[in-house]
Amino acid sequence: GAALLSTLLVAHGAVADDALLLHILWVLHSLVLSTPLARWVGTMDELFLAALALPRARSPCCSPAVLASALTLAAACAAKCGRSKEQCGGNAQPLVQALILEALGGEDGPKAADVVAAAAGCRLG
Repeated sequence: GAALLSTLLVAHGAVADDALLLHILWVLHSLVLSTPLARWVGTMDELFLAALALPRARSPCCSPAVLASALTLAAACAAKCGRSKEQCGGNAQPLVQALILEALGGEDGPKAADVVAAAAGCRLG
């Protein structure tokens, strides 16, 4: 289930088709919100970091929808997992800030998905 999807996200996230990646992110997001923390056996913080690393791995062509989905998954992890939340203010803080700024500032200004991503990023802080 979640472990396999997390592995797929890390292994193929940089090159996977947006549609497939969005489905994986959506299922993981749903699992994070609906599954008891004890079932994650200390791996939710790894998923949190994988979600934050995904947009950079797809750079320079990360779509706004993937950025929004990655940030909302990271926000869900931080809401459920204390270790993920601690990382928001610790080692992951520069990456979180960079992704929020990326979502807010595009060459054409923020798009709808960018605004969603920025809102999710703000929940991380």
